[in-house]
Amino acid sequence: NRKQDEKLERIDRNTSVLVDIFKAGRGTIKTVGWFGKLLIWIGSVASGLYALWFAVTNWPQKGG
Repeated sequence: NRKQDEKLERIDRNTSVLVDIFKAGRGTIKTVGWFGKLLIWIGSVASGLYALWFAVTNWPQKGG
């Protein structure tokens, strides 16, 4: 019984380390998701501003 208890305790310790790793990974994935949404928003605003600037600077000139 003592041998089995020791093995079970060792398995429990190893499993708890894996659970902690997965919990940390979940937080990392959530952070990367927020960062990705921020990059998409910044890219959208930047491309809109560039399109506006390009349209204004390349406006066809009137007359000859």
